[in-house]
Amino acid sequence: MNARIPDGGVGVLLLHEYAEALLAADPSLDFIEVMPENWARFGGRRRRLFDACRERWPMVGHSISLSIGGPEPLDEELWR
Repeated sequence: MNARIPDGGVGVLLLHEYAEALLAADPSLDFIEVMPENWARFGGRRRRLFDACRERWPMVGHSISLSIGGPEPLDEELWR
């Protein structure tokens, strides 16, 4: 059997601690991974960095606190 794993590309997790450096380095990425709960409530400089990254690379969401399909209900207060 000759099974192939599909090429999903190369990406990194976007954290506000290094978003500015990532933009300055401008690496050849296929996507960036974002954790919505890390970016949902920010404005100002952090929001501008997020928007600049969003314009440059496709984003893939990865949440650890949404609980979609999990046993616990969605924390709606987190997203207000």
